[in-house]
Amino acid sequence: MGDALHQAMSTQIQVLTWAPVVILCLPLLTFLILLIGGRKMDKGADYFAIGLMGLAFLASVLLFFVNLSYGGADHAGWSSAQARPFVASFDWMQFGNVRLPMGVLVDNLSSFMAIVVTGLATLVLIYSIFYMHGDSMYRRYFGFMGFFCFAMLGIVFSSNLLMTFIFWELVGLGSYFLIGFWFHKPSVARDHHYQELKASYATGIDERYLSPAHAQKKAFVMNRIGDFGFITGVSLFLVTMLAVAKADPSTGFNAGPLDWTNLYAAKEANAFASVQFQLFRFSFTGIDLLTLAGILTFMGAIGKSAQFPLHTWLPDAMQGPTTGSSIIHAATMVAAGVYLTARIHPLLTEGSLFFVAMIGGITAFLAASMAMVQWDLKAVLAYSTISQLGYMMLGLGSGSYTAGVAHLYTHAIFKCMLFLCAGSVIHACHHLQDMNRMGGLRKKMPLTFIATCAGVLAISGVPLFSGFYSKDMILASALSSALDHGRLHWAPYILGQLTAALTTFYMCRMLFWSFFGTPRDKHVHEHCHESPAVATGPLLILAVLCLGFWWSGTLFGHTGQFAPLTLEATVLDAHGKLAAEPAGWIDAAMVSPVQREELSALAAQGEHAVHEHHHRHHTAHIWATGLSLLGVLLGAGLAWAIYGLKKLDPDELLARHPATLGLAWQLCAQLWFFDRLYQDGIVPLAKRFNRAFYVFDFGVIDQTLVDGWSVAIRIVAGAARNIDNWVVDKCVDAFGVVTWLLGAVARTLQAGRIQYYVALTFGAVAVLLLALLLI
Repeated sequence: MGDALHQAMSTQIQVLTWAPVVILCLPLLTFLILLIGGRKMDKGADYFAIGLMGLAFLASVLLFFVNLSYGGADHAGWSSAQARPFVASFDWMQFGNVRLPMGVLVDNLSSFMAIVVTGLATLVLIYSIFYMHGDSMYRRYFGFMGFFCFAMLGIVFSSNLLMTFIFWELVGLGSYFLIGFWFHKPSVARDHHYQELKASYATGIDERYLSPAHAQKKAFVMNRIGDFGFITGVSLFLVTMLAVAKADPSTGFNAGPLDWTNLYAAKEANAFASVQFQLFRFSFTGIDLLTLAGILTFMGAIGKSAQFPLHTWLPDAMQGPTTGSSIIHAATMVAAGVYLTARIHPLLTEGSLFFVAMIGGITAFLAASMAMVQWDLKAVLAYSTISQLGYMMLGLGSGSYTAGVAHLYTHAIFKCMLFLCAGSVIHACHHLQDMNRMGGLRKKMPLTFIATCAGVLAISGVPLFSGFYSKDMILASALSSALDHGRLHWAPYILGQLTAALTTFYMCRMLFWSFFGTPRDKHVHEHCHESPAVATGPLLILAVLCLGFWWSGTLFGHTGQFAPLTLEATVLDAHGKLAAEPAGWIDAAMVSPVQREELSALAAQGEHAVHEHHHRHHTAHIWATGLSLLGVLLGAGLAWAIYGLKKLDPDELLARHPATLGLAWQLCAQLWFFDRLYQDGIVPLAKRFNRAFYVFDFGVIDQTLVDGWSVAIRIVAGAARNIDNWVVDKCVDAFGVVTWLLGAVARTLQAGRIQYYVALTFGAVAVLLLALLLI
C-alpha cells in the first residue's frame, strides 16, 4: 500500500513538473513553425494551430485535476492546493549568496487560468477559420496567436516576480503583433470605407490618429508607463526581502527573494515589520516599503489592464481583428493585470488594497459611462471590458480574493463570446459596425442572437447566470469593506453599485438596438445571414458556460446545493474554529494563499468578533444583492423604454435638459476628454520637452562635449605637428648640416700629400707664434 501511494505521488510530481512546460511549449511551437515554415504552411496553418492549442487545453485540464488531488492529499479541502503550491525551479543567476531561480508554480489559480487561456484560444482559433478566411496574412495570424498565448501562459506559470516581468513584456510584444495586424490600413480619417460606414454623430475620437499602426504604438507606449512602476516595485520587493534575509539569515529568503512562495512566507511571518530603512533623515519600516512596492507593482496592472488613467489605449486596440480582440479582452493581455494583482494580493497592505479598490471603482464607473453613448458595436464591448476589469480590481482591493478571481474567469467566458458575436454580426453586415443602421437581426441570425442574449444577461448580473455570482461577491465584499472601515471606503462601493446599473443599460441598449425593432438599413438587413457552424459552434459552447451553476455550484447562488459541483471550503464556524463546510468549487479552490492565517487571526479576536464579522458580511451580501438587482431592473427598463418600445427619445431628453443631461452626454461622448487631454495636451508638451532635450543633447552633449573634445584634440594635434615639423625635425636637420660641414672641413684636411701636411703644419705654427707675439 505504501509503495502504491509513493508511486502515485511520484507520478503526480512528474505531471506537475512537466505539464506546465508542455503547455508553454505547444503555443510557442505553433508560432515558430508557422513563421519559419513559410508558404509551405499556408494551407494547414489553421488546423495545425488548433491541434496544438487543443493539446495544450487537454494538458491544462489534466494539470488542474492532478494539482487538486496533490494539494488536497491531507484532506484539508481544495484550498490546500492554493495554500501550498507546487514549485519546480532551477537557479538562473547568482550574485554572491543571492540566487534568482526560474521555474513553474502550480496551484489552483495558475492551473485553472491555463484552462481558461488555452480553452478560449482553441475556440477562438476555430472561429477564426471563418472570420479570417481569405486574409492575405492568414498563416501569420495563427502564428501570432500562438506567441500571444505562450507569453500569457508564461505569466500564469511563473514562479517568481522577475520571471513574471519577463513574460509580461512578451505579452506586450504579442499585443503589438495583433493590434497592428492590419498595419497597412490608413488612419480612419483617410479611410473612405470607414467614413461611409461610421455613424453621422460619431464623437470623441481623433480620427487623424486612429489606425492599426498608431493603435499598436499607443498601446506599447502607454504600457511602458505602467511597466516603469512595475519594475520599480520589483526592485523594492527585492531590496526589502534581502533586508529581511540579512536580519535573519536562517530564513533563507536570499535563495529566491522574489519567489512567490518566499514572499508569501515572509508576509505571513510578519517579517517585513522587523526591518528598518534610513534615507537621509527619513526612516521607513519594511511595511512602508511593502505598501509602496505593492502600489508600484500594481501600476503595471493599471497599464496592462487599461485602468484609470492609462485606459485610453484599449478602445483603439479594436483596430485589430475582432478575434484578436476577443482573446486580448478575455484571457490574455488585459487579464494579465488582474492575474498579477491576484498574485500580489496576499502581499498588499491595507493602504495598497484601498488604492487598488479606488482605481477599480473609478475605472468601472468612467468606462461604463463612456459605453452608454457609443455607436460602434465593438466600442461598446471595449469600454465594457475596461469597466469589468475595474470591477475585478474593486473586488481584489476590497479584500475578496475569491470575488476578483471568480469575475476574472466568468468575464473571460462571456466577454470572449460577446466579441465573437460582434464579429459574426459585423461580418454579416459587410463590416458595418454602426448599431444605428442595424435592427431586426434576431430573426436573421438566431444563434448569434441567443449567444448575445446569454452574454448580456451574464454581464448584467441577472440571476441564474455567471455574472450574477461573481459580481454579487464583488459588491458584497466592497460593501463589507465600507462597513468595516467607513469614510472613503464607501466610494469604491458606491461607484461599483452605480456601475452595475449602467452596465445593464448599455448592454441592453446594444442588444435592443442591434437585434430588435425594424431594420433601419434595409439593404444591410437583406444581405444579413447567420454565420456557418464553425463560427456558431464556439458561440453556443460559450453561451452554455455563461450559466451560473457551472461556477457557483447551485442554480440560485447559494453554495452547497448542487452536489456534483459542491466541495469543502475552509471557514470559521460560529465558535471561531476552523471548519469545513460545503461550498461551490470556486469558493473552495480560489482562495487567498494565506487564507488560513487570516481566518486564524480573526478567530484569535474571539467568538464575538467572528460573529460580528459573519453578521456584517451576511448583511452586506443581502443589501448588495438587492441593490444590484434593483439596478439591473432600472437599467434594463430604461433601455427597453428608449430602444425597444421607443417611448423616450434621447435627443428630446437632451434638448429639454441641456444643463444636466446635455453636459453629461458631452462628457461621456467626448470620453471625459482624456484622449483630448493626452493627444492635445500631454503629447505636444512631451514633444516640447523632447525637443529641448534634443537641443541640449545635440548642442551641449554632442557638439560641445563630444565634438568639442574632437576640435580641441585637432588643435593640439596641429600644434604638436608644427612643433615636430619646425622644432624637432629642424633641430635634427641642423645637427645633420653641422655634421656635414664639419665633415666637409675635415675632408679638406685629408689631402693625402706630404707637402700639404708640412705646409699646413708650418702655417699653423706661424699663426700660433704670431698670436703669442701679439699677446
